Amino acid sequence: SLSPSAGYDAEKDFVPIAVAATQPNLLVVHPDLPAQNLAELFVLVRSGKYSFATPGSGTTPHLTGEMLFHVLAKADVQAIHFRGAGPAAAAVVAGEPRIGVLAATAPITYVKSGKLRALGISSVRRSPVLPDVPTFVESGYPSIQDYTWVAYLAPAGTPPEITQKLNNSINHALGLADVRARLAALELEAVGGTPEQTRKYLHEELKHWARVVRETGAKLE
Repeated sequence: SLSPSAGYDAEKDFVPIAVAATQPNLLVVHPDLPAQNLAELFVLVRSGKYSFATPGSGTTPHLTGEMLFHVLAKADVQAIHFRGAGPAAAAVVAGEPRIGVLAATAPITYVKSGKLRALGISSVRRSPVLPDVPTFVESGYPSIQDYTWVAYLAPAGTPPEITQKLNNSINHALGLADVRARLAALELEAVGGTPEQTRKYLHEELKHWARVVRETGAKLE
């Protein structure tokens, strides 16, 4: 965790097993918000008082939003934290607030049904699930290539043979076609890999998000 009050050290108190899957973050707005693209949204939020929903303080969608609004748009958009992506997405559907930055799984159904409008996705390439939604890279912001990830960790001191056995089982499951298809439908990309690859990935992710916190001045609760 990036929070100073987390009560644990993400790298020292755990041993990595595997990253199961990653997914990009999605910028969504309520359909009555008069912004059809990212450029129009930036103009809008500079001209009034707006807020955006997040699935929680210090989550990657929260920090993607902080970078978008405070650093790139240079607008004072307040983050409103919910207890998870589901409640946050439902809040934006209800228009309270009318903007949200969420891991992609939660808002996908709402976007497809027209209850939310997606203005950008933080993946390197467009999503096959939401092919009409431009990436932030396409919109002129190559620094926004962010992912929410799901990883398996064990307590520090777990014997290597145990972590390797768990790693083997996770990789086997992620290699099954039906598992990969179910993940893909939720905008989750199966990853897997060795414990060492997992350690390196998590280390780089922690460095990336710590840098975003410094650049944005985000307040972590």
